[in-house]
Amino acid sequence: MSVELYDALVWIALASTISTLISMWCFIRVTVKYFDKELARMGRDWVTSDWRGSRIGTYALAIIWQRASIFYEIRHEDGSALARRRDYVLAVWMQISLMVCMIAAIIFYPEMSE
Repeated sequence: MSVELYDALVWIALASTISTLISMWCFIRVTVKYFDKELARMGRDWVTSDWRGSRIGTYALAIIWQRASIFYEIRHEDGSALARRRDYVLAVWMQISLMVCMIAAIIFYPEMSE
């Protein structure tokens, strides 16, 4: 791998990692807290049955993808009804930045393992 390509990939990996951390922090601070309050108000209190870490991905997928709600405890109707525009933007930002970060990790794994 050439040095210029390697440097570019390092910067992409670094930027995607920082973007993933910032997007998750924003999603937790804004959407997860909002969803917890609203679901508790609706009588679907999911907070007691799980810890916050697994709800991050679940709420994001329930907002974005209808079929994801089949596999998890939250219904897509709840996710769609509760989701505001900013929640949708944060969920998409978090999922895309996480995907780019994972792709960068897969590309760099052979380089780091030598």
